[in-house]
Amino acid sequence: MKVFIRNISHFFGIIFIPLIIFSLYISYANGKLVSGYKIQSNINTLVIGDSHTQKAINDRYFPNAINLSQSSECFIYSYSKLLEILKHNPNIKTVLLGCSFHSFSSYYDEFVFGKYAVETSARYFFIMPQKMKFEFFLRNNNITGQYLMRILSNGITNLGVRSGQYSFLGNYEAYHTNVKLSAQSVGKRVNTHFFQHGKMDEFSSLNVFYLTKVAELCKERKINLILLNTPMHKYYIENVPDKFKDKFYSLIKSKKLNLIEFEKLKLDDRCFLPDGDHVNEEGARLTTLFLVNVLKPANSAKMEGVFE
Repeated sequence: MKVFIRNISHFFGIIFIPLIIFSLYISYANGKLVSGYKIQSNINTLVIGDSHTQKAINDRYFPNAINLSQSSECFIYSYSKLLEILKHNPNIKTVLLGCSFHSFSSYYDEFVFGKYAVETSARYFFIMPQKMKFEFFLRNNNITGQYLMRILSNGITNLGVRSGQYSFLGNYEAYHTNVKLSAQSVGKRVNTHFFQHGKMDEFSSLNVFYLTKVAELCKERKINLILLNTPMHKYYIENVPDKFKDKFYSLIKSKKLNLIEFEKLKLDDRCFLPDGDHVNEEGARLTTLFLVNVLKPANSAKMEGVFE
């Protein structure tokens, strides 16, 4: 029996010890990528957020700006990303953060500790604080092996791609479809954002907390933080529950945050994707040019307390 146990221990040691060493190396190497990521010195404006800014702000039309937004990026991920980028890129003076009504729905918690967390958190794993890494593993203990493989896969890929294409960053991304916007498709999107099983969602205390952390970080680093509520189709806006509109504007006001909205930009149906809360490539071009004009020094000054 002792021989059997010794042989089994030896067998698993052969498998797991190299895996642990390899995992530690991947983690170390990705840490180097994070600290070594440099944004061109002429870039002074950083756009971050979820798929709304990812699809709406085309940095090709935005001089001295870079868009590092990524789909399903909650504020906890944006905060960790900002923490590293601002530390190593002092040329960044302005941060444009995507923020809208859906940002404060508990729908978003699913991307941190819910059903979508494995895929999403694995992208950002290497830039998260150590305590949060342990919490991710604890929350996903029923699929630890699968989760570890996903993290390692991202880590290995990061080591093989060009700088700036890492899983924890992001970029402007155009999306094409021949499907037309309809009241039905927009209604489906509203339900996804604000309702679960026929009941209205609660607020996301996690996103509220990390929005505050982002604001504090920017203030500490003397960075000009401006929130972007990117264009939405009128069908979508009309169907967003007042509860979430009120929460959005009360937070902006209570925390004295700068906000740019795009209601003056009259986009027609052809500029939107079917869900009504993302713009397509032409919509992004018009949105970006509008934003650049709003941010001209003559129009914006410091923009403190200004609601466009």
